[in-house]
Order: sequence, then C-alpha cells, then structure tokens
Amino acid sequence: MLPSQLFEAGALLALFAALWFAYRRTSPRRGLQSGIYLCGYAVIRFLLEYLRGDPRAAVGAFSISQSISLGIFVLGAVLIGLAYRPVRSARA
Repeated sequence: MLPSQLFEAGALLALFAALWFAYRRTSPRRGLQSGIYLCGYAVIRFLLEYLRGDPRAAVGAFSISQSISLGIFVLGAVLIGLAYRPVRSARA
C-alpha cells in the first residue's frame, strides 16, 4: 500500500508553487487563481484515487470522489474562461 496522503501533500505543494508562479507572472484577472486551483486539485484528487487501498463506492467507471472531481474541474475551467473573457467598457 502506498502513502497516498504523502503523495497528495507533495502534489498540493507543487500546485501551490504553480499558483504562486501564475500570480506573480500574470496580470490580475478575477477568478484566474481560483480556477487554476480547482482544476489542479481536481486532477490531483482524480489521479490519487487510483492509489488508495480502501474500498469505495462507484458511479459508473469512476469512484464517487472521481466523479466529484470531474465536476470541480469543469467549474474551474469555467472560472478560467470567465477570467479571460473580454472586458466591456461602461459607456454612458
């Protein structure tokens, strides 16, 4: 059995580094870091579910946590998309 908690901690540390890099290198965009975090966490959680040794319920081909991760990934992708949409100027 593998120590999935340690792998998750290391992966989340790498996600933090990616978020810090994105924060420092990109212009301020509302929702960008949140979207990156949600997408990154969803990918990490989805992949780590394969390493877990405990039995878990399934929804189709995926576990419940993997199914939730798919939804979280979609939400994060929507936030990233909204962060890069063109800003309309308010004209009177």
